[in-house]
Amino acid sequence: MGMSSSQARLLTLTSRMHQIEYKAAKLEAEKLQMANESSRVYEDYLFALEKTNVQAGFLTTDGTTAYINTSLQMLEGNTDYKIANTLYLKDAESDKVYVSPAMAAKYNLDGTGVVGDLNTFMANAGFIATVPGYSVIPNELGTTSYSPVATNVEAGAKRNVPNINPDAGYQAVSHSTVPADAVAVSSVTGDFDPAKTYVIKSKDDLVALQNLANAGKSTAGVKFVLGANIDMSGVNWTGIGSTQANAFKGIFDGNGYTISNLTSTNSGLFKYVTGNQVSTTSTSTGVTTTATEGVIKNVKLTGLNITNTSVGVKGGIAGYAKNAYVDNCYTEGSIQGSNWTAGMIGQNEGSAIANSTANVNITATSTCVGGFLGHDTNGILSNCVSMGNVKSSNVYVGGLIGHETSQGGVNGSSFIFKCSTISTVNGAGGNGAFIGQIDGACSATVIGSQYSSASGVSSVGGGADKLTSNGSGASLTGNATREVTTNKVTVPSKNAVAANIALMLEKSGQTVDASKISTWLNQFYQVDANFSDGSLVKKSLKLASINDAVSNYLKNGSNPSIATALVSDITNNTLTATAGFQNNYVETKDYEYSPFADSSSTLPSKNTPITAPSVTNVSNNLYTVLHDNGYANASSPDDVMKVLNWVTNNYPTSTQASKLALANLNAYINDIATGANTDKTELNKIYAAIQNSTSYTMPAAAQKYSSNEYTVTSMVEQPQSSSLQWDMNDKDIADAVNYYEVLKNGYILTTDEQSKSNEWLTNMINSGSTVLVEVNRKNQTAFETSVATNTNIQEVSDETLIKKAEAKYEADMKKIDMKDRKYDSDLAALDNERNAIKQEMETLKTVAKENVERTFKLFS
Repeated sequence: MGMSSSQARLLTLTSRMHQIEYKAAKLEAEKLQMANESSRVYEDYLFALEKTNVQAGFLTTDGTTAYINTSLQMLEGNTDYKIANTLYLKDAESDKVYVSPAMAAKYNLDGTGVVGDLNTFMANAGFIATVPGYSVIPNELGTTSYSPVATNVEAGAKRNVPNINPDAGYQAVSHSTVPADAVAVSSVTGDFDPAKTYVIKSKDDLVALQNLANAGKSTAGVKFVLGANIDMSGVNWTGIGSTQANAFKGIFDGNGYTISNLTSTNSGLFKYVTGNQVSTTSTSTGVTTTATEGVIKNVKLTGLNITNTSVGVKGGIAGYAKNAYVDNCYTEGSIQGSNWTAGMIGQNEGSAIANSTANVNITATSTCVGGFLGHDTNGILSNCVSMGNVKSSNVYVGGLIGHETSQGGVNGSSFIFKCSTISTVNGAGGNGAFIGQIDGACSATVIGSQYSSASGVSSVGGGADKLTSNGSGASLTGNATREVTTNKVTVPSKNAVAANIALMLEKSGQTVDASKISTWLNQFYQVDANFSDGSLVKKSLKLASINDAVSNYLKNGSNPSIATALVSDITNNTLTATAGFQNNYVETKDYEYSPFADSSSTLPSKNTPITAPSVTNVSNNLYTVLHDNGYANASSPDDVMKVLNWVTNNYPTSTQASKLALANLNAYINDIATGANTDKTELNKIYAAIQNSTSYTMPAAAQKYSSNEYTVTSMVEQPQSSSLQWDMNDKDIADAVNYYEVLKNGYILTTDEQSKSNEWLTNMINSGSTVLVEVNRKNQTAFETSVATNTNIQEVSDETLIKKAEAKYEADMKKIDMKDRKYDSDLAALDNERNAIKQEMETLKTVAKENVERTFKLFS
C-alpha cells in the first residue's frame, strides 16, 4: 500500500475508534442508570414489606371478634362496623381530639375547635337534662376552745421564819453534756486513767467505783461525772474510800443529777476523801479555792438513810475529808452515828466547802455532832446552810459545827462566810445554836452569818470568846426572821386532771392509752384531805404545777412541749420529762405553799363553733342526695318544695338544740354525698318522714356533734349552684357525656377523606404525634391507650400490597436484567472491534515507517 493510501486508512480507523469509545461510554452510563433503577425497585419492594394497616376488632354475628382495616370514623363508631370499645385519636402536643365530619354533624359541633362546658355541649347536641341538682354545702367548723379545770391559788396567812440568805446553799444546775468517749465505770477492770473521763449512769456504775476505790485502785486526779439520776434502793452501801490509805482523790461531778435512797450503816457517799485544795479567804468575798484532787461538786443526795449509832465519822457527803473541796452539794435524809457525825462531813481537816446545803436529821450517841460539820479543824465554809434536827446524848453539839478543835498538833482556825443554820440543837452540854464548842487554842472567823435561837441555847456553847470577825464588826446574828406568805393551792380532782390531760392529747394530736393515764395519776396523785404526808405534799404541788402547764396549753397553746413531756412520763410512769413544768409552787424566800384537794366534781370542757348553711341550703343538699341515691323519680318543683317544707317544719331555728340538730342532719347528708358514710339507714328514715310529713330525730350514734362540745354560732345563706344532671342510664346521653370528657380540651376537624382513610389513620398513629384515648364508662374519665396494649385494635402487614410489590419487583428486575445482558453484549462487540482496529493501526504505522526509511535511502 502506498503512503498516501496508508495515511488515509489510518485516519479512517482513528475516526472509527473515537465512535467506538463514545458508544462504550454511553453504554456504561446506561448500565449505571440500570443499577440505580434496580435500587429503586428494591426500595419500593422493602417499603411494601414494611407497610402496615391499623385494624379494629368488631363482633360478628356468631359472637367472635373479627379485625378489619379501620379508620377514624370506624373508631368513633360512625359506621356499620361497631367495634367493642369506642376509641378516639388525640394530638399528643395540644391534647385536642381529631373529629370526623360525621362526628361533628352528630353532636352539632361548629368547627371552631371549642366545646364549652358539659351543659352547653349537651344542649347543642340536642340532649335534655332530666334531674336538677345542687352543689352540696358543708358545715364550717371554727377553732375549738378549751375550758380546763385550773389549779386555784389563794393568798394565805403570813408568818415569820428564820431569814436564811436565799442565794446561799445548793443551787440546781443544768446537766452538762457527758463527753462521747466517757468510759462507764462498771466496764473498768484495771486501773483508772487520769486522761479519761468516767461516767456513772447506774447503781452498778456507782457500786463499781466504790469497789474499785476500796480495792486500792488510785483515783488521784481522775474525773467522774454522773450521767443520770440514780436510785440506790436495795444496795447495802459502805462508802467510797473505805480507809485513809485508799481515800478518794479524784473529781466527782454530780452534774445536777440526783442520787436517791442511799442506805448504809457505815458511811454517806464517801467514807474518806483527800484533796490538794489551797484557799484564799476574804472578809468581803468569801473564799477562792483551787483543787485538782478530792473535789466533790454538784452532788444532790436525797432520801439518805444512814443508821447504826455505834459507828462514828459519818456525813452525808463524806465521813472524813482532808484538804478536800466540796462545792454546790445537797444532802437530805437522816443520819445516825456515834461521834463525829454531821449532815455534810463528819470530820473535816482543812477542807473548803462552798454553796452547799445539809437538810438532815442527826441522831448521835457521842461528841462532835453538827448540822453541817461534826469535828472541824481549819475548815472553810462559804455560803452554806444547815437545816434539820441535831440531837446527841453527849456534848459538843452545834447547829452548823459541833466542835472546832485541833488535830495532829494543829490548832483549828475556821473561816465561816455568810453561812446560815436553822437547825434545832439538843445535847448533854456544850451546845451551841451555831457552834457547839471552840477549844481554847482555836478560833473561828465568822462573816455575815446567821443562826436560829429556837433551841434556847447560845450561839456558841463553849469558847464564845474565840469567835471573831476579823475587824468586820458584829457578823453573827440570831433570831433573824423574814415574813413568808403561805398560799393555799387547790389541786383539781384526779378525774379533772385526767380529763385535762385527755383534752391536751386530743389538741396536740398525740395518743396515750387511757389506762396508763389512770396508772400514772394513781402513783403521783395520792392525796388525803389535808396532805398530811410530806412526800405527798411535794408530789401534789408538782402535779398542780404540771396541771398549770396543761391548762395554759389548752387555753392559749403556750408551752406545746408539755404534751410530748407528759406522753413520755405517762408512758414510762415517771416524773422525769415534765421536770421543767413542776416548779410553780416551789418554796421561795417569800412564799410557801399548802396544797388542798378539790372536792368538787367539775370537769374540763371544750367547744367548737359551727357555721351551718341556711335551712334552704340544707334542704337543697338533702333533695340532691335523695335524687342521687334513687329516692325520687321526677324533677318537679313540687319535690323541691316538699323537702324544703319538711326541713323548715322539722328544724325550727329558734333554739340552739334545733340548730345543732340541723347541723347534724347536714353533716350526715354531706358524708353520704362524699361517700364518707355508706350507711343509708337514716336516709331511708328521712325519706319516709318526708313522704309521710312526720318528724324525725337522728339517733345519738349517728350524730357528729354533741351539745356539750359544739355550738352553732350562725346560719348563713350561701350561694348554691344548680347544675344539670344527666341520666347515665340513657346510652345516648352516656355516650355524649363520655365523648365530652375527650372533647373538653378542644378538637381538630378532619376532612371526610382523612376520616375514612386507613392509610391516614395508620400514618398518624405511627408518626408518634398522636395517641389513642378511651373513656371509662363507669366514672367518665378518659385515659390513654395504644395499639400495643389495647386488645380491640391491632397493626398488621398489608399482604395485598406485598404480593403486588413482589410481582412488580420480579417483572422490573427481569426487564433490567435483559437490558443489562444486551448492554454487556454490545460492549463486548465494541471491545472486539476496538481491538481489531488497534491491531490494523499498528500494522499501518509499521508500513508507513518502512516507506519513509526507503525513501530517505533512495534520495540519499
